[in-house]
Amino acid sequence: MKIVWSPEYSQPSMQFNVSKYPLDNPNVRKAIICAIDKKALLEVAEPGTQMPDTYCSGLTPTIRDSWLSQNILDDMEDYAYDPSKAEALLKGEGWSKGSDGFWRDSKGQLVQLEVAAMNSWAIFFMCGDAIANQLNEFGLKTEYKAMEISAYWDYLDRGQAMMSFDFRPGGLSYAGQPWEFYRSIYADGAVRMGLKAPTASGDPKINVKLSSGETVDPISLLNDLFYATDKDKQAKITEKLAQATNEFVPIMPIGEKTAPIKIHNTKLSYPDDPLLPEWYGGANTRVIARLLKLGELYYK
Repeated sequence: MKIVWSPEYSQPSMQFNVSKYPLDNPNVRKAIICAIDKKALLEVAEPGTQMPDTYCSGLTPTIRDSWLSQNILDDMEDYAYDPSKAEALLKGEGWSKGSDGFWRDSKGQLVQLEVAAMNSWAIFFMCGDAIANQLNEFGLKTEYKAMEISAYWDYLDRGQAMMSFDFRPGGLSYAGQPWEFYRSIYADGAVRMGLKAPTASGDPKINVKLSSGETVDPISLLNDLFYATDKDKQAKITEKLAQATNEFVPIMPIGEKTAPIKIHNTKLSYPDDPLLPEWYGGANTRVIARLLKLGELYYK
């Protein structure tokens, strides 16, 4: 049997509640991301999880590289593991470490963070624990809060979580179009990320100032992207959304999720019972079926 790990367009991510101090400061969010060793997280994540997008562009690497050129990525900030960069970002905000090794803010107050995760989804449960441990090692005092899953979603949907986990977006119910990725972040995740109050209706009002000096509204760009039929226009809007997400950093992907496709090995014997096709499996079968139907994939 041969296993092929096939991308699921799924991006398990840590998300920030940008309404809570000190996460209301994008430089603090950037520092937290740089203080986390993403490659080390893969050691405790579920099998098949690939390296995440360290640019925090909002897109998984497989989708990102289809829409963003290397020139665009070169103009964006890379948030790869870099504790020195994380320290410089915090010192730039007037923060300093106390004698106990933990960071104080510009007012001399001990900074206390919280990472919440559901206790039944292994990738979030394990990576949440690892992230809390890494942040404590870095000197950011962090509590790890593992919760029963229904209590966890309620905690997030009431806007109470500080840092939490979700899929942005969630997988093969998506077609891999950038609109779906950014809609998942800025609209679907608005309450959980503190972009709007739990009782508010409609899409949030968000303004992101780019390093170029231009101010953009991700929701407005989302609407433009939804109605854009020209591929070049879609690409231009996607580039702008990626730049905004890179600078606003509402999420930190912890991996790109893939699914196992099991390939039948004819040298092995299998049960004749058609209800027991051990060679057949994986969550991507509907994608494969679609490609077969369109004639874009064929048996050799």
